[in-house]
Amino acid sequence: MSEHHTETDILRLIASFAVVLLHVSARRLTWADWELLPCAVNVATRFAVPLFVMISGRYMLSAPCSIRRGLSKAGRTVGVMLLWSTLYLLYALCQGWRPAGAGAVVLRLTTEPIHLWYFWAIAALYLFTPVLSVFAANANRRLLLYAVVLTGIFGSPVTLLLRAGLCPLLSRIMEQSKLPYAMGFLHCYLLGRYLSLSTHTHTHTCAGGGQSVSPRRRFYAGAAHCGCPNSRVIGAGLC
Repeated sequence: MSEHHTETDILRLIASFAVVLLHVSARRLTWADWELLPCAVNVATRFAVPLFVMISGRYMLSAPCSIRRGLSKAGRTVGVMLLWSTLYLLYALCQGWRPAGAGAVVLRLTTEPIHLWYFWAIAALYLFTPVLSVFAANANRRLLLYAVVLTGIFGSPVTLLLRAGLCPLLSRIMEQSKLPYAMGFLHCYLLGRYLSLSTHTHTHTCAGGGQSVSPRRRFYAGAAHCGCPNSRVIGAGLC
């Protein structure tokens, strides 16, 4: 998890710039007050948050993650969110906002301003990372792709259909299945790991045998030995 890649820094820079543009252009446009440019910028920069999630998945799922580390990452993330929401709360008080009670203060600290929702989303992913990292480390590319496609289907087209109300039957099925809308972020998290495997060109050499084994060819079920001493490859039928 200590890897560093220049291309990732470039992607972070692009995503950060896109987030700024997104919030600048984010305004409640109606058909009576239609402006093409703000709407176009708003749509064109929506990739930023999913990209940040994919970058997190690339590194957090690249190695086993302990429960302690997952809890620590989630705790620090929520802590940063509370720090910023406290600053916004103080600003609101200076502007004349007066809470109705302690409950209103807690509600504002944990849910306002609305653009800090991302902290809760990424904190939830960190809590699941100890489990997801075990899956990502042992799953072969086909199984990982299956998880990416499955979460992508429930996280994007299905969610769009539900919100548009275009398929009442689908809405009833999803209501009974209790599948959460968080599937979209889980999809981006796993996709980041999957794409990192696709661009990973390093090979592992069996000790003493000189045989190179690409991580792309590792399988999930069973265990096969390459015939090399001190070498064990997860998967059946590799060598």
